[in-house]
Amino acid sequence: SLTDDVLDSSQEATVVVDTDGTVSWANTATEVLLGVAREAVRGRDYAVVATEQYRQFEAGDRSLASAVQSGLTNRDEVADTVVHVPAGPDRPERWLEYWSAPVETGLYAGGRIEHYHEVTGRHRREQYLRTLHRATRELMTAEAEAAVTDHAVTTATADLDFPYAAVFTRDRGTG
Repeated sequence: SLTDDVLDSSQEATVVVDTDGTVSWANTATEVLLGVAREAVRGRDYAVVATEQYRQFEAGDRSLASAVQSGLTNRDEVADTVVHVPAGPDRPERWLEYWSAPVETGLYAGGRIEHYHEVTGRHRREQYLRTLHRATRELMTAEAEAAVTDHAVTTATADLDFPYAAVFTRDRGTG
């Protein structure tokens, strides 16, 4: 009842995998963040579920399916990476912190616990800051005023997705 009463209301997706690799439990957030119907995965082999559902999700330099399968194969492995979930017909694009580790004690000892925490907002802010940092360095090295204005407008509209951007200059002679 703890898992149903408390963990099911969590906004962090949680999947509990039994010692034989089958999904014992998944919460409602799993459906929201990963687009996986929890009733459809309970009692199924998690390696198969991962292959079917997580192939297009990037987890570092590999797919999330590969990361899940690695954890199931190497029972002592702890995984901690950021996962990119591309937009789909029924889900928006997301970035998730993925953490997976063996369960060492209790009813599910020998199994695995998987957590997915949404970090989309933080990821987007970090991308914006990287873009602004790169653009600032490039603007400082621009040789001509026209290059500065062109680069500023292009960065704002193409890289930062502003709907429009303009640069106005002051004529020194007329003010």
